Formats: sequence, C-alpha cells, structure tokens
Amino acid sequence: MTTSPALRIAVSNQGVSVWSTEIFGQETNTVRLFLARAFSVEEVHTVEWRRGKAFGRIRYGKVLNPKAIWKKLSAALASLGGQQPSPTLAPLGRGLDVDSVYLEAIGTTPVRITRIGAVLSTWRVRSHGENTLNLTHPALRNRRDVAFRLEEELAAIWGVEDFSVNALTASVSIRFDADSTNVSRIARQLEKAWPRLLDGLEGPPSRTRLFAAFGLLGLAYTGQYLVPAVRPFAVAGVALYGSPNLLNAAKDLRHARIGLPALYSTGLGLMLYTGLPFTASVMASFMQFWPRLTRRTLVRGQRRLFSAQRRRPTWARLILTGGQEVEVHVDELRIGDRISVRPGELVPVDGVVEDGSAAIADVAFGAGGLQDATRGDHVAAGALLRDGEFVLRVERTGAQTAASHIDSLLPHGTFQGLPAVLAAERIASRNVKPTLAVAALNLGLTKVLRPSQAVIRADYATALRLSAQLATLEGVAEGWQRGVLLRNPGALDRLAAAEVFVLDDSAGLARPRVEVSEVLTLDSVSADLLVRYALGASRATNSERTRALASFVNGRHVRSESASLERAAGVTRYRDVLGVEIQVVSAGHVAWAKLQVPERFRAVLKSASNGDVPAPTNGHNAPPKPLWVLRDGALIGVITFALSGEPAGKQFVESLQAQNKRARIIYLSRAPQRATRKLAHALNVDASYSGLGESDKVSLLRSLDPATVWIGDGADPTAREVIAASGASISVAPLLQSRADTADILLLQAGLASVTDVIEIARNHRLRLGQDYAIIHAMNLGGALGGFLAGLTPLHTGLLSNVGAGLIYARRSWALRRLIASAEQQRERFSPRALL
Repeated sequence: MTTSPALRIAVSNQGVSVWSTEIFGQETNTVRLFLARAFSVEEVHTVEWRRGKAFGRIRYGKVLNPKAIWKKLSAALASLGGQQPSPTLAPLGRGLDVDSVYLEAIGTTPVRITRIGAVLSTWRVRSHGENTLNLTHPALRNRRDVAFRLEEELAAIWGVEDFSVNALTASVSIRFDADSTNVSRIARQLEKAWPRLLDGLEGPPSRTRLFAAFGLLGLAYTGQYLVPAVRPFAVAGVALYGSPNLLNAAKDLRHARIGLPALYSTGLGLMLYTGLPFTASVMASFMQFWPRLTRRTLVRGQRRLFSAQRRRPTWARLILTGGQEVEVHVDELRIGDRISVRPGELVPVDGVVEDGSAAIADVAFGAGGLQDATRGDHVAAGALLRDGEFVLRVERTGAQTAASHIDSLLPHGTFQGLPAVLAAERIASRNVKPTLAVAALNLGLTKVLRPSQAVIRADYATALRLSAQLATLEGVAEGWQRGVLLRNPGALDRLAAAEVFVLDDSAGLARPRVEVSEVLTLDSVSADLLVRYALGASRATNSERTRALASFVNGRHVRSESASLERAAGVTRYRDVLGVEIQVVSAGHVAWAKLQVPERFRAVLKSASNGDVPAPTNGHNAPPKPLWVLRDGALIGVITFALSGEPAGKQFVESLQAQNKRARIIYLSRAPQRATRKLAHALNVDASYSGLGESDKVSLLRSLDPATVWIGDGADPTAREVIAASGASISVAPLLQSRADTADILLLQAGLASVTDVIEIARNHRLRLGQDYAIIHAMNLGGALGGFLAGLTPLHTGLLSNVGAGLIYARRSWALRRLIASAEQQRERFSPRALL
C-alpha cells in the first residue's frame, strides 16, 4: 500500500498492520483520528493499539476480496500519511464517538477497540440477544475492586434489569429492557465509566484473612481430631494468625487500658497451653464470616433500596435549532440546551419546563407521588414522566445535578464512624475486665481450666458491630421512603437522645400557612362541595395544598373508589360513590382542552397562564397553583390559594412538643427583638434570642447541651459554622439546593412536617439496637453460666455467642427485605410498565 517515514503499512488477508510513532505516540488525539479513519471502513471490526511499540493492527476477518478493503483503508488513512483523503469517501467516522473510547493502557494489555452496536469500545462482545448482552474485558480479570465498581455502574444505568459480574472470567452478563435502552447505549456508558471503574469507590476488603481463617479451621480440625501429627502445625498457625492481638494488647497496657485485644490474647495463651486449636480457629472463622456477610447484605440491600434514585438515562433527545431531534449522550448536553422528554422516560438533567405539560413522579427522591409539571416549573433529574411530554431547558447536567449529588451521599457499602459502632466497641471493651476477672478467679479457686476458657471464648463485639451496621441501613431506608436523606447516618444516634431543639430563623417558621384563598363556582355548586371534590382527588398526598383543602371543609371529602383514581398530565380524575366523574385539572389543561370558561373564572385563568417567569426554586414564597374542577366534563369552579394563615411554624412546634414532652425548644433569629418576641409568642417556644449574627448563634449553640438539634436551612451560606456547632442538624432546604446543604439530615419532600418523622425513625433505631444488645448479652451470659453450671465447653459457648449473632442478622435482614419489597412496590406503581 503506502510506505513513508511517517507511516509504514503491511497487509494480509485478515488485517493490516501499521507502524508509526507519529500516530501511536503519546498524543491520543492522533490515535482517535486514526480510529475514526479506520472504522469508517464498514468491514473493519477491530483495531488493536500498542503504544509502547508505536503499533496498530486493523482487523476485518476473512473476506473474498481483501484488495478492495485495502483500497478503502488507503483512502481513509491517506491524510495521516500527509495526503488528503479521497473526496468520494463517505464522511469519516460518521456516527462513531471516538472521543468516548478509553485509550489508556491498563497494565501490559494492548488496547483493543471493537464495534458494539453503533459505538466503539474496548469491551468485547461474547454474545448478545434482543435484551441480553455478554461482555468481557481483560482489565476485569482478578480485579474484585473493578468488578465491584462495575456492579455499581450497572446498577445506575436506566434500563438495566439484572447483571452478573465475574472477575475470574473477566466477563459480565447483562439483561436489559429493550424499550428503555439498547446495546449501544450500555456499551458507550461502560466505556465512559473506565476512570471510575479503575479508581472510584472503595472496593471490597481483602480476602486474605478470611481464607487464612478457614484454612486454619480445616488444619485445626485435622490436627485435633484426625491426624495428631498435624496438631503442632495447626497450633503454630493459629498462634501466628492471632499474633497481632498480642501487639495491640501490649499497646493498650502501655496506656493503662485493658480491652478486646487483651481478651483475645488471653484466649490465645490458653489455646497454646492446652494445645487444642480447633475452637480458636472456629471463632476466628466466624469473626471473618460475619463482617463479610454483613457487608454483602448492605451492598445488595443498598442497590435495591436506592436503585430508583441511582438509575439515570445515559442519553437525551436534543432539540436542534431547526427543530430536529437527535440522540446524544447526556455528557454532551450544555446549559441552555433544549431536550424533549416523553412518557415512560426519566428526566436526565435539572431544568425548567419551556413547553408542554406532564404528570411526573419523583420516585428518585424517596417518597413518591405524582405532581404536575408545566411551563416555568423546575424539574430535577430522575423524575419519571408518567403522562404527557415537555421540552426542558437544561440548567445542570452530570455531576452538577441534585440527583448526582444525592447519589454521592447515599451509602455504597459499610458505614464509617457510626456512634453506634463506637458504642458497641465501648460496651464490648467494658465487658473485658469482669470477664477476665471471673476467669482468673475461677482458675485460682477451682484449678479447673474449662469454665475459664468458656467465659473467655464468647464473642462480645462482632454481633454488636453487625447490629449497628444493619440497623443504621434500616433507619436510612425508612427515612428515604419518607423523603428524608440521612446525609450523616450517625446523626440517628444523637437525635434519638436529643431534648433541646434550636429553631433557626432560616427554617421559614414565620411564613404564613397555605390557605384556600377564593372559591369560584357556578350558581348550582356550593363552595364546600367544590373543595370536597378537589380534596377527594388529592387525599393520598400530604402537601400544604391538601392540608389547606382539608382545613376548609374540616376534613370532609367526597368518597371515591381508590381504583378509579387516575392521573394524567394536568388531570386527576375519579368517580364518586354516585358514579359521577370528577376531574381536577391544572390551568394548562384548561387551555389545552379548550374548555368553556365562564366569565367569572377568566381572570384566574389569565393570571395562571402568565407563566413566563419560573416560580421560585425554593417554593417558600409561592402559593400553590389554582385547581380547576370539572363534573361530567363541564367546568364547575376554580380554587385559588394564598399564604395568609397563621405562621407555618406553629403547627410544627405543637407537633414537636407533643412528641417530645420534655423537649426544650429555642428560637434563634437575626431579626430585632420586637419581631422575634412576637413570632416566638405565636410559636409558643420555650426561649428566643434576637439580633444574632452567625458567630452569636455558634456561641449560643456551644453553650447548650452537646446533643442539641439545629433545624433550619442547611443551604444558607451563613449556617455552616452553626451546623458544625450542633450535635445534629436538620435542613428544610429544597431539593434543588441540596448541593450547598451541609446539614446531617435533609428533608427533601415535606419540609418541617418531616421533622417528627425523623425523630420517630431515630427512636426506632435506638430501640432496635437495644433489642439486639439484649439478645447477644443474653446469649453470652447463658454461655458463661453454662460453662460453670452445666459444663459447656469453650466451643459450645463460642457457638452460642454466634447463634446470637445469627439471630440478630436474621432480624435485621428480614426487616431490610421488608423495606426493599415496599420500595420496589412503590417504584413499580410508577414504572414505565405501569403505563401499559
């Protein structure tokens, strides 16, 4: 073909080899250009690149006429050799995203690029069907950390239903919903994910000690019961395995501490004295088994509990200047771009609705529920269009969206720094001194070793750690399903015992409560009946608008069959007990359906239609939009709302006081003394402080109980130091401001109304821990007494202790399964399948 100083080519019937330091040197942009040129030839299916050898190989398999392919390749690669490509050649690399190919060599493996659907990828296809895909990659082989991150990545791809990753065979099997995604989209996302796969979330812990413990278990059993000659080797192995405890015990003694290492070291010494290693190896194996089982349960549970929030579409439908729509990867979207979203699709970015109307479900953010999205409304990434469609103007993309930030705050493995875990360590360490004292006293008085070994052999720590981890996930899941994000799960432990609550003026306590402002009806319909019709359509929600409607009619509403309640874009319809069809619709639907609007209603409709300016992002100062009510298809009235009631904080304070009888509630404000005292009197708080700056609030919080709970707007820049000074902090900032929020607990859905839910969750968490602690203490105490009174062996007491751990694990895993089933049932209600 062509030979030049810049480009040397050798051909064969199945491929073309290329040597060039200019093309395959350190500059990857040139390599990408080479890929675009090479893959512009349809017969090419693979390109292999070896940077260190400045070498590339183009493969096209067996063909009848390789010379025709050589001619195409020559034309395609001409510009790389200093020539211009043939003008008759099709646009090079058209439709191929060469920029997404990960070209960094992984280890010593050459980079191999293939076609997968309509994209280029370093992944290799083993097989694929209509809704299945089997891939392999050499970088996955024997890399458990990469396999774990790959599982996390797959769990976040919208449309992927199931997957299995095998690091031993370096393969991954994927089953997907062909209506939501396809092979090309999956391959492109996995290719873009390589930086995260190689250096992202912390991978699973090493299995070295696990394998060593179970290896010693087999060796100890053989030496103690089958082949006595092996026993010395088993004893030596168990002693070597437990030697780190001797070092830790020595460090503790230098600081006048006696803790778990001392207990383990004493057990090791007794094992060496008796020469019977089997019991020690059994306990070592269980101490490795339970943490790994707990971690696996945590990871799998988290993936299922938070899958709706984590799953994101990898593509979007971009609207071009001329109105045409093209599919692009979400990473290619820019602020100001316009995209279209249709029924059954997830919103891929944060944005503002420019045109259209839809019923959306924020299933990604805990407590679901349908709401209308019309022109001017802010919509967060992760919302599912249940009905209708709209055009969205992009405001934030990728990692800048609220959904991506919240995903980073949700757990992906074991919890770190939990107060419950630290408390478990303290409880276990507290038991060491009396345990060693009882063992020593027995040995000194009776000279019988077995009871002393039985007391020492119980496991006082593992079950407590297990309980802390699983119980915390249960609390996080309970909060998430109520629209509460535990940014710092450890706050549950502090919140459960709190008796001092500090209400910050940023919490919006002075904001007037939403009330029904005006009810306009036809002459034949009473205002009371119209409001009850509207309440019948919104009875399943706990919004301010629903509470305002209920207050207007004293909680009475028109009963309807629950199965008849239907939601569509801008419409909620149902039939009352008499079979009359009631529709509660938005102003947008009134205009779209071209309904006959009586003259007395037109002013409200005109006001609602002027939605050119988006509503305030936080929604604190905007009343709910009007509700229009139809009966048997005819418009019979409209209900408007206003912020005109008593302070919204009054009902909240009453609920907080009813839940916490001994609570002391303090109000902090930057406002002058007179305004602060007036609001404090209306709220009926225990104390109030006025004219406070940020430093004043910090000083005041530090002078209070260390377990004080701060409640306010965690996204307020002036609140950072105040939050840091509190024992626990709860933020009422809205979802779209979550990136700036530094509070421990974020109330994403119901705002202040969720605070009492959080406190209830925290107390349930403390109750669960107490029950688990009682189980393990009962088992350990029973084992110790059995050692003295019934002659139980150290193996029996050790096994009894692990039976307690098993009971705790069973209780907590059952509770998690129940929460997972509830979450999946909730998601299924709003899934694309439910549209069918």
